[in-house]
Amino acid sequence: MLFPLGAMAFLSLRQLPGVDLRPAPSLEDLKIGLKNYLLFLPVGAPLAIGIGFASWAPRPWDGWTYPIELAGHMLGAYLAIALPEELAFRGIAQNLLGGLLRKPLAAQLIASLLFGLVHLPSGGFPNWRYALIATLLGWFCGRAYAQNRSVVPAMVTHTLIVVTLRY
Repeated sequence: MLFPLGAMAFLSLRQLPGVDLRPAPSLEDLKIGLKNYLLFLPVGAPLAIGIGFASWAPRPWDGWTYPIELAGHMLGAYLAIALPEELAFRGIAQNLLGGLLRKPLAAQLIASLLFGLVHLPSGGFPNWRYALIATLLGWFCGRAYAQNRSVVPAMVTHTLIVVTLRY
């Protein structure tokens, strides 16, 4: 929580171009986010299952509550997970590294590695499986961010992947 809190404090004190946070995703944001989610799946899903991070166990459809539960998880993941993490790692880290290094792919790679490293202690240190999947997730969120210099498409990609892993 320190990284997202620091990101929010940093952004509230300093106007940083390239964050472009809007209250709701536009159609373009949704397209970019969905595209990067679909690009993640053929790589990320087999890797997550192969290393034992995830398993193929879809939640059973239990009637009319399922879509409500799914929508609630999507909204919660979007606001509580994707928003602060994408502000910190795409809006600040990848953004500033891109300007500093003048090499967007290097900035995306470093931000992705940092994103994976902060997930290392999740669920017991060292959780290499989580860190590896988070690094890969960071790459695709970074890719979504780079496509229109906004954290919103990255938040869409992040949310879809988190919810997919949950369901």
